[in-house]
Amino acid sequence: MDQTFRIAGQIVTRSEMHDSKISFAQGLLRADHARGIRPRCLCRPEGVEMVVRRHPARFVLARMPDSGNLHDPSCESFDLPAGETGRGQYHATGIQIDELGQLSVTLEEPLHETRRRVASVPPEESIVGRSRSLRKPNKTTLLGLVHEFWSQAGLNKWHPHMQGKRGWWTVRKRINEIVQTTRVNQVPLSGRLWIPEAFKAEAREAQREAFRTFLDHATRSDGRRQPYALLLAPLAGEKGTKYGRRLSITHLKEFAFWMEDPVWDVFHRRFERDLTSLSDRSDGISVLCILILSAGRSEGNVNVVGGSAMRITRELIPVDSRYEVRIANALVQEGRAFIKPLRYDALASDVFPDFELLDVGGRPLPMEIYGFAGSDEYDRRKHEKLASYAASGRPFWHWDVATAGAAIGSWPPFPLASRPAGTS
Repeated sequence: MDQTFRIAGQIVTRSEMHDSKISFAQGLLRADHARGIRPRCLCRPEGVEMVVRRHPARFVLARMPDSGNLHDPSCESFDLPAGETGRGQYHATGIQIDELGQLSVTLEEPLHETRRRVASVPPEESIVGRSRSLRKPNKTTLLGLVHEFWSQAGLNKWHPHMQGKRGWWTVRKRINEIVQTTRVNQVPLSGRLWIPEAFKAEAREAQREAFRTFLDHATRSDGRRQPYALLLAPLAGEKGTKYGRRLSITHLKEFAFWMEDPVWDVFHRRFERDLTSLSDRSDGISVLCILILSAGRSEGNVNVVGGSAMRITRELIPVDSRYEVRIANALVQEGRAFIKPLRYDALASDVFPDFELLDVGGRPLPMEIYGFAGSDEYDRRKHEKLASYAASGRPFWHWDVATAGAAIGSWPPFPLASRPAGTS
């Protein structure tokens, strides 16, 4: 059953918002926007308030800030409360979003060149070994920024009807819409972040020129400071040379991206587990990166002064291990609805479920994967968490790789779905 909304006094389905009667739905959204009326998502009997946001080319129906947990778990607008993800760790000034969709992020890394080179204090380095006294940091890292984009775009969720409707074009469209109303360190991000189109051999020259033009404008000095640009794209590979590390970007085949060795050393140390996936794509895993780019280098060569990386599945779901990839793929194959709680910049000791099922009733069901053995600290935390679930009486699912085995299909059966995902 298609999800439904009440907009301008009429009932509209999600498919009508996207696939058919688009002009009709746009007229209703325009009417509510002009009158300041809140549409309602009808995933709950009483409805949940939504907001109409005006983008340059169209009106968009979006959930209200911090209201994701008010929606039914089967609803596409559902989101976990901030306290159940790494987003809850930030001070209020770290990440903010208002009703108009204006996203404000305070980034740990400056987006302009400073007297101390970025290479000497690379992005992400300062969060390694962060103490408990900084429990509420007021700045996020590049990884936290990407996780916020993924959360706002709903790319950490999966519903069966999304099958065949997700690809790189989905990332580009949804994130670019968010970027239009995003400020990072009080500077508009529009014009500073490039998400390339999927590479097409027949459009090679046009795509090359578009990126070069973007880079020239984004890194042009205003006479006072030298700005940096950001690139969000899949990483195709890397190799060491006598000139530094050369990165290859999947959709920008015409360019070589260069990291100086000190920057690479920190980048590799921080994201070593993610980068190992470059050599084995058997599970359909990709490595997404966000890179800080500076001006300079010769034609076809780009300087990279920092960055972050995360692994994603074919369906664009972020994952932290190869075991998570297997479970995410199995859930997709079985037609399940689920969400990945994102860690942002949480400490290693902060533990969240690996996934949560959204199609088992009125409350998400946590899924835990225990893929590590031999550490007293890890085992202690695992037993504490299992005991906590048992004491609360909350149903949960877990796969203990050390006990059940690591082979595909060795995990316990998934809890049965109580109703088709996406019904209201």
